[in-house]
Amino acid sequence: MKISTFHKMARLRAQADAIEKKWAKHRAVLLKLPTKLGYRSMKEFVAALGEINKTGSGQVSSQQQRHMSRKVRAFVTPELTSKVKEMVEKGKTGREIAENLHLATSTVQNIKTRMGLTKVRRHSK
Repeated sequence: MKISTFHKMARLRAQADAIEKKWAKHRAVLLKLPTKLGYRSMKEFVAALGEINKTGSGQVSSQQQRHMSRKVRAFVTPELTSKVKEMVEKGKTGREIAENLHLATSTVQNIKTRMGLTKVRRHSK
C-alpha cells in the first residue's frame, strides 16, 4: 500500500510540474498583452478591464478608446515652434502640420495662436 501511495505522489508531482510549465508559458503571453493592445502600463490595462467588468460588456467604451489612442504629451520647444511657423508659411493646414510633426491638432493650434498666426473670427450678430 505504501508503494501505491508513493506512485500517486510521484504522478501528482509530475502533473503539478506540467501545470507550472503551462502556467509559465501563459504568464509570459499575459504579461505582453497590455503593450500589444496599446496600453502604456499593466496598471492602465487592469483599470480598463475593471471598467469592462463594471459595464458588463466586452467592448471598450469610447472614453477608453480615446485614452488608448492618446498621444504622449508634446513639449513645445523653440525648434518645434519654428517648424510649425515654417509649415504655416508654406501654406500647410493645421491637420497636415500635426500629422507631419506627430502632434495633436490642438497643440498646433495653440502654437499658432501664441505666435499670432491664427485668424480671429468675429461672430456677426
